[in-house]
Amino acid sequence: MARRTKAWNAERFNRQIGRQPEAVRQVAREQVEKAAEEMKALAQKLAPVHPEAPHIRDNIRIEKEDEYTSYVLVGDENNEYAPALEFGKNKNGVHMDAQPFFFVAAKVLQKRIGQRLRRAVRKALKATWGGTK
Repeated sequence: MARRTKAWNAERFNRQIGRQPEAVRQVAREQVEKAAEEMKALAQKLAPVHPEAPHIRDNIRIEKEDEYTSYVLVGDENNEYAPALEFGKNKNGVHMDAQPFFFVAAKVLQKRIGQRLRRAVRKALKATWGGTK
């Protein structure tokens, strides 16, 4: 039986967080930045290093799209080494052993990042609006 998973909806999050007080928006911005830095650090730690190959860990970077959206990227448009390393085959069909590092890091951190963001936003909302507990 297939499981359904709820996809991340950045537009919905931006719309909802945009209606909140500045203190709550600031907490959300900080958590998004912290999550991107944590993802980058773990991907760099897991990335393989070969003496004769380009160092893929040096090409892992963060790009911000807006206040609440950051992307962790590997390589660039001209660099076909990162996908070949992750999945095991390059564009020309030449086989190489897969050495996954990027999606492993994303999967490991996915739940932790989501929980941390929800917890921080709830705490900020309670502090702002005087909630109980």
